[in-house]
Amino acid sequence: GDTLILYFAGHGSRDKQGKAFFVSYDAKGGALPQTAWAVASIFETLEQEFRGRRALLTADCCYSGSLALEAKRRDSRIAYACLTSSLSNVTSTGKWTFTECLLEGFQGQPWVDLNRDGRVELAELAETLEHPELRKVLMNPRFSRPARSGMSASICASGKGR
Repeated sequence: GDTLILYFAGHGSRDKQGKAFFVSYDAKGGALPQTAWAVASIFETLEQEFRGRRALLTADCCYSGSLALEAKRRDSRIAYACLTSSLSNVTSTGKWTFTECLLEGFQGQPWVDLNRDGRVELAELAETLEHPELRKVLMNPRFSRPARSGMSASICASGKGR
């Protein structure tokens, strides 16, 4: 089946009830449900409209870990994996370091190919993003892959041997 990759970089916020939202430049703080993108609605839309089997959801914003929490709550035909720049209750750095590391993983940079087999696996990218030295900069990046996710496929060939 098809795999969907969703990437969001911007702002994140929570309402008074703690519900997480991805926020664009024109969202209004007092009207988040009407003007921002509720994290739960991302999953609702995917489950209604996406016909594939796997979804890799990535976000570089405050409270982006809400993606992982919501994925774990779901009992879905879609296998979700999430890579996020922060925990669900933590702000992010706003310096886009997470995005830079994510892109280097997708580009197949050799330093992300931890087992040096010439392929960058999703788990290797997650492990790289969670490295202690990067954690100091990234504000607790998170990787969530439910046990039945089926998200073990290679992301790309690494730069090894290029």
